[in-house]
Amino acid sequence: MGFFCRLHSLPLSTLLISSFLFSLNGVIATSLAPCPPDQSSALLQLKKGFASSNLSSWKPGTNCCLWEGVSCEETTGKINLLDLNNRNIAGNLSHAIFNLTSLKYLNLAYNDFSQSGIPDGFEKLTKLTYLNMSYSSFVGQIPIGIANLTNLVSLDLSGDHSSLKLQKPSLRTLIRNLSNLKELYLDYVYISNDGTKWSAALAESVPRLQVLSLVDCALSGSFAPSFSQLSSLTHIFLEGNSLNGHFPEKIFQIQTLTSLDLSSNSELSGTFPDFPLKGSLENLELDKTIFFGEIPQSIGNLKNLTMFSASSCNFTGPVPSSLGKLTNLVHLDLSNNTFSGPIPKSLFSLPFLEVLVLSTNKFSGLLELEESQISSSSLMFIDLKENQLSGPIPHSVLGLTSLVYLYLNANQFNGSIPHLNWGISSLQLLDLSSNHLSGPIPVSIFRLPNLGILNVSSNYLNGTFELSLIHDMRNTPVSIDLSYNQLSIADVSSVELLNSFPQVSGLGLASCNLSQIPRVLQYLNDMQYLDLSNNFLSGAIPSWIWERFNYYVPGSQLYLSHNMFTRVENVQSSLLAFQEVDLSFNKIQGMVPLAVNAESFDYSNNELSYFPTNLTSSYWRGLVTIRLSGNKLAGDIPHSICNARSLQLLDLSYNNLSGLIPSCLAEHSDYLQVLNLKDNRFHGLLPDDIIGNCSLHTIDLSDNTLEGPLPRSLSRCKSLELLDFGNNRFVDTFPFWLGNLSELQVLILRSNYFHGSLDYSVSLKMNHYFEKLHILDMALNNFTGVLPQEWFENFKSMMNKSIDSRLIKAFEFLNVYYQESITVISKGQKITIEKSLIALSVLDISKNNFHGQIPKTIGNLSSLQVLNMSNNNFSEEIPTEFQHLTQLESLDLSWNQLSGPIPQELTSLTFLSKLNLSYNHLEGEIPQASQFQTFDDSSYEGNTGLCGTPLTKQCGARGVTHNETPYLGDNNGFWNDKSAIIILFLFVGLGFGVGFALVIVLQVISKRKRQIGRATTRQ
Repeated sequence: MGFFCRLHSLPLSTLLISSFLFSLNGVIATSLAPCPPDQSSALLQLKKGFASSNLSSWKPGTNCCLWEGVSCEETTGKINLLDLNNRNIAGNLSHAIFNLTSLKYLNLAYNDFSQSGIPDGFEKLTKLTYLNMSYSSFVGQIPIGIANLTNLVSLDLSGDHSSLKLQKPSLRTLIRNLSNLKELYLDYVYISNDGTKWSAALAESVPRLQVLSLVDCALSGSFAPSFSQLSSLTHIFLEGNSLNGHFPEKIFQIQTLTSLDLSSNSELSGTFPDFPLKGSLENLELDKTIFFGEIPQSIGNLKNLTMFSASSCNFTGPVPSSLGKLTNLVHLDLSNNTFSGPIPKSLFSLPFLEVLVLSTNKFSGLLELEESQISSSSLMFIDLKENQLSGPIPHSVLGLTSLVYLYLNANQFNGSIPHLNWGISSLQLLDLSSNHLSGPIPVSIFRLPNLGILNVSSNYLNGTFELSLIHDMRNTPVSIDLSYNQLSIADVSSVELLNSFPQVSGLGLASCNLSQIPRVLQYLNDMQYLDLSNNFLSGAIPSWIWERFNYYVPGSQLYLSHNMFTRVENVQSSLLAFQEVDLSFNKIQGMVPLAVNAESFDYSNNELSYFPTNLTSSYWRGLVTIRLSGNKLAGDIPHSICNARSLQLLDLSYNNLSGLIPSCLAEHSDYLQVLNLKDNRFHGLLPDDIIGNCSLHTIDLSDNTLEGPLPRSLSRCKSLELLDFGNNRFVDTFPFWLGNLSELQVLILRSNYFHGSLDYSVSLKMNHYFEKLHILDMALNNFTGVLPQEWFENFKSMMNKSIDSRLIKAFEFLNVYYQESITVISKGQKITIEKSLIALSVLDISKNNFHGQIPKTIGNLSSLQVLNMSNNNFSEEIPTEFQHLTQLESLDLSWNQLSGPIPQELTSLTFLSKLNLSYNHLEGEIPQASQFQTFDDSSYEGNTGLCGTPLTKQCGARGVTHNETPYLGDNNGFWNDKSAIIILFLFVGLGFGVGFALVIVLQVISKRKRQIGRATTRQ
């Protein structure tokens, strides 16, 4: 918004320039002395360095004081002003400019000095008061000589995105002697001062400063307390830095301050003070900071405020009614906060307000406008989406005569859509989607002369919609979305209307009970968006659909998912040339349809069985996402996929693909972020030749027959968050070397042939070892030895109780979310639960051969929700430190050799819903408090020494009751004489915060069945 600020405020430099030119007493026409030869020679030398310029009057033998852009002193004829601003100059800046020692004003802005450095020698121009070299393609370090220009009043060295640097000299050195400076513009100059140095230097060296503009300068740190002493400031532009700490409230109270832009400093916080009665603020922008608290009523004192933008902050509470007193306000944006309460109706009375954006908050109640507000309103843009507004949509809001864009979507409006007056001639976009609106769509909407975009999807609208109504819309191209209502669609039957239909760029008819594709679509050309998903369409997808599309326009999208299509017409020759195409959840058989020039296609959950033969590189070129999961694809992955150099997501899971995984998927991982080959028949070794900059976030290779060791080159994938190698035939020791992946959150090694002990000494050499890991599944392997106490001290993420805020990054591209999945086994059948995010904290080391004492340090993993250590050889007592696992919902320590009592401290685990301590050597009375009162006897069976409810054996009695089975100890290890199948069924409800149900089914089987079951798992 900084540019908006500058357009709506008078820069101080304008006043300075005007004052300076006035002091020159006009142009050289009034000069008494001619231009001296050394002055004209210097200018001609300067021009000689330019490859091109618009300086036609600069000719030898003429009076240089009459040349364009030049002004001279009256008495001496020496040049005191050189203004070459925006003269189409290209080339280099000659040192001859430093011979113009009488210069007071120098402006070289908006030219092209060919990425050359600013030359040394500015210390010779001691009379300079104004220096502007901005946006002229200079690069490199700002020369130290500028620091000696002690008469400077205005300095502008703004660059082109960090092409200029201010390091040696530093900012402090540059301005140390510039005590007369009133304007400082260093936008996009790489300064990179941290701490409070930069702000302290300003307060110390330039006390008269009025304009400070340091946009996108890589500044960090907080503000020095002395910064508030700059009491003459009128303009502050600091957006796009990395400032933090608390912004000084006194700055808001500077009487002269007219513009303040702190936006895009994501760690900068602050609160509003009481604003002074005669504040001068005109532009206030705080977007994308973490300012918080409520807006005070005293904001109504800022009578000159024209722009107030504070989107994506942490403001709360109601919007003060005093905002309605800011009669000069033109732009108000408070979106993406947590404001609540009603929207003050006085906002709609502000006479000059053109833009009102209050979206993504918690505003509630009725939207109220008075009829008297309609005629006087200047509102052109209203965005109130994603709030909790309710009641009917007021007719008056649709009657605002200047309104062009209206977003009321994602609220709770009910009732019918008001009939619209034809007099609303300006309305071009109307979005009422995702509300509770009912009844028919008023015909009057389609007669608005300028309406081109209408979205009423996801409501309860009913009745029959005549597609012929679109014919009345005049502002083309037209885009209409009627999806997800209770509408019936009537096709256009009139040939006359069909032949004169307006241009339609987008049409959404998802979930409209269609059994046939509307005929009118055959008459529409240059479509960019078509959604016919979730209908009852069957048979072949006709080839004319993509012939209607203008697929040369970026963003063309075709959605035909969730229908009953069985084939694509002319699939051998058809070219589905869309940027994005979704044919998922149909019954399409045979060959994978071609998608030439596409960026994204989703053909998942069909019955496709083979790729086209002789696929050329053009098929894959430009593809960004490929989703073919849940089909019947067999054979090898086509080698030509190696031409998909822009690929970011590849999902071929749940097919019958076999062979080796192509090495190019590892070699060309510069862009690939998600690789999902789950549940196929891939075999052999994994590629171990990851080179370059690996961008992978997610790798899921589970449920295949891959073998050998894990490739060590995975350690180059520094962005990895999820690794799932479960249910394969990998043979390796524990991959300690993955601990250096600082973003890794999920590691699944379940059901392989991993072996050996956990050597903690390896991790001592690593920084941030598994620091973000919050799901670790090592079950069903052959790990051995004692678990090191120190090992668990590294799992910092599992110690963080705010588990709900620690989420795996959802992969999003082209409005498609990639979903992770968890596979569990229930009653002998696989169940896959897909979730867009995983926010669980799980440690599963069951079915291994660990022994010794359970590490007490596990008790520090306070965010754990699932802990499974069953089917090992752990001995001694259950650690009392487990009482600190306050988020724990499932604890399984069964089938070990634990002894001693059940710690009474475990009764503090109030979230514990499933407990299995069976088949150990536990003894004593079962705790009777809290959650322990909810567990049945299956949680404790096989422990002959336990007594008390729910067991029939009462404490103090001798012998074993008839329904208890004595535990038959075995010192030869779990794999030889005992067996279990632990079944985890994770059911995640509306949110992880409410917990999940965890069902543990324990089935004891014979040694022979155990061995057979494990062999089956590996197939």
